[in-house]
Amino acid sequence: MKKNLFLRFIISLMIFLSFFLYSCGDKKNNSENAQNGIVKYAKFRANVYKDKDLTDKQYLTTLERMEEVELLSFETYKPENPKYNKPLNIAYIKLTDGKTGYTLLSYLADKIVVFYEDIACYERPTVLSKAYYTIPRGTIGFVVETNDEGWIKIYIGKINGKYISDKWVEKSYTDNFNTIVHAKDYETVITLLESGKEESRKKALDILNELSENNDVIALMAKEKIAELKQMQEDQVDQEEYDGEDATEESGSTDDKNSN
Repeated sequence: MKKNLFLRFIISLMIFLSFFLYSCGDKKNNSENAQNGIVKYAKFRANVYKDKDLTDKQYLTTLERMEEVELLSFETYKPENPKYNKPLNIAYIKLTDGKTGYTLLSYLADKIVVFYEDIACYERPTVLSKAYYTIPRGTIGFVVETNDEGWIKIYIGKINGKYISDKWVEKSYTDNFNTIVHAKDYETVITLLESGKEESRKKALDILNELSENNDVIALMAKEKIAELKQMQEDQVDQEEYDGEDATEESGSTDDKNSN
């Protein structure tokens, strides 16, 4: 009788321990939104804070657009910062320098792509939905979702006066790292040229010459831009020569009138 009682006790204890260990393991492996170090990318410049209340006094640093981080976890939480009036998904991230902090999950994308040809983006993941805008080749996009058919939901921001967010694209993109870097450099070129300064123009040409030596869509765009700038410079020289000749003729005409 005692042996049976002891045996039952041992069996009950083993069942309890098994259930306890299973429960602990389940909590560990299925903790809410555990991410196990997924890489994310900042869609734009975004502040990072030391705590999840995202208050200015707990400011840590600012992520640059396209900067990569490691997503450690996220949770739905109402920050104390008064500019947030509802619960949000707060991401706990690790920066490349090892620092950790908090930012909004909506500020982060799954990956970065570059479109290698002009391509339409749609309201929904089907070509039968409304075409929203034609994205120019060389544009950098941020993927926030991918469906089973290979469509990607993207964020681009403002481009040519059009704001692109949560639109769908089916094809014509690459996530090649070198092409992404080249596309970023090409954006720098456009910014330099828009300044209108000669020094900036020279820097832009240097970058363009480097980009043109590669073998991707950005290299082709760089070659086209170099040819365009060269043509613009030649047109400017021709215009200056024409203006000079015109001024000389006017001067001669004035002298003739004065002599008469």
